[in-house]
Amino acid sequence: MSTNKKIFITFFYGYNHEAQRRPMWEALVEISHTMDDPWCVLGDFNSILHQGERMGGNDADEREMRDFGECIHQYGLQEFHYVGAFFTWTNKTVWSRIDRALYNGIWFDMFGFTHVVYQANGLSDHTPIMLDFPACPRPKKNFMFCDMWIKDAHFKEIVKSHMDRRGQGSALKVPQQLLHSLKKPLRELNKHKFADIYTQQIKARTELVQIQTQLQADPCNKDLLIQEDIKRHHYVNITHLALALMKQQSKAEWIGFGDKCSRHFMAKIKQRKALQKIWKQVLANWGIQMNTEGRDQYINSLKKMQQTRRMKGLIYAIANAVIYNIWQSRNMLQFKGRLHTPD
Repeated sequence: MSTNKKIFITFFYGYNHEAQRRPMWEALVEISHTMDDPWCVLGDFNSILHQGERMGGNDADEREMRDFGECIHQYGLQEFHYVGAFFTWTNKTVWSRIDRALYNGIWFDMFGFTHVVYQANGLSDHTPIMLDFPACPRPKKNFMFCDMWIKDAHFKEIVKSHMDRRGQGSALKVPQQLLHSLKKPLRELNKHKFADIYTQQIKARTELVQIQTQLQADPCNKDLLIQEDIKRHHYVNITHLALALMKQQSKAEWIGFGDKCSRHFMAKIKQRKALQKIWKQVLANWGIQMNTEGRDQYINSLKKMQQTRRMKGLIYAIANAVIYNIWQSRNMLQFKGRLHTPD
């Protein structure tokens, strides 16, 4: 691939007999234990996960389905979202879903969105599987004000110069025009002075350590003392700016900072974002157009469902509490009755 991305794809063909497939399940589990890269397994597994994936013929063996399901669970694979036919194999009498494409937890760490297209089977009794990577429309980046810009010496001059050039309008229009005109110069300020603030922090600390190392060998060197004081102040200022940015980002972008311990976590977040972005494109491909009113009605219905669920949970909790109190009172009455009952 031209992107130089490293992925692993296993093409799978399962034997017809259950006993012959068990060693293949074990082999997949062993591969999964050593797989630290995006991994996809696709092909003909010759097995289904539940009875709903077969129509016609005899019912599938419960142990066979359980073995397949446990295998998928052990090597941590999930099935891609798909479009196209549900049943992937047929002999015109029996229809089964035995062909599928699975992925591991870090697949979406590399790919923004992936889904499977089950195409028409043509002359074959199997439906071809195609992995599709549709481009997700990226929303326009919003302008985010950084608190650390205020500490720059030129910040007040930039704001003052644009305040002097503000236009005419209402009490709300004038501040809006001012803020809009400040976007470009503040972005330029961030690009030239703050874009690599964490790199600047590392560089400032390295320079400070180098001067302090030289000063340890020559403690009375006045030039080194002056340089050490300058480097120290510079490092302190850069650190304050980096901390201000980190505090602000930790409020607005907690996902990005919370993911340094887990590639799997960020892969799932990317998957969720991709699914949220792709829904308009998928609906358009299906010939479905949802206007703003329809979307708002759908969102409101989801909110009502959520409120209903919360209310049911509250009623359930209250009912449990009442039943528990009745049960406790009944036990106390029985206990007191036993105390007053003569032998």
